[in-house]
Amino acid sequence: MANTLNGDPLPLTTPTGKPSWPLHLKGSEVLIGEQIGDIARIELTGLPEPAEAWTLEMLGQVGDKIPSPSLRTVSHARSLAI
Repeated sequence: MANTLNGDPLPLTTPTGKPSWPLHLKGSEVLIGEQIGDIARIELTGLPEPAEAWTLEMLGQVGDKIPSPSLRTVSHARSLAI
């Protein structure tokens, strides 16, 4: 998944006019005709229940570690900005 192109935010459309923003599927094994843009939501379903205690670790320009009890009180409808 890409949310930038050469360090800049993705354009709204590709040069051929296909939607590209906010996320775009890219990769060395993804052929031109297989690239998907306009990805606004990713949903994981059918996952096993997590262990009783776990920690979410986010790494990037800003990093954080959040223990699972803190997250269980947050609404699941909350979105993560990328």
